[in-house]
Amino acid sequence: DNCDISGFEKMFLSCEYGSSKTDGVLFDLCCSELQIQKSQLFHIGDGWKNDFLRARMKGIAGFWVRDKKRLDYD
Repeated sequence: DNCDISGFEKMFLSCEYGSSKTDGVLFDLCCSELQIQKSQLFHIGDGWKNDFLRARMKGIAGFWVRDKKRLDYD
């Protein structure tokens, strides 16, 4: 809400799934549960390495949230 993001189908929070973005397992779990390809997933996160770079390494597009007021899109 703080970043004016809406219209998403589902949110996956690592703390709720007990999985990590660090090793990419959470991204795999999301795609498996939604039955989609990684290219169809969109990730939003505030961590440069684990949220932004790791997602890109997995073939996932997304936003890197630098702060609550500004978003950068890849």
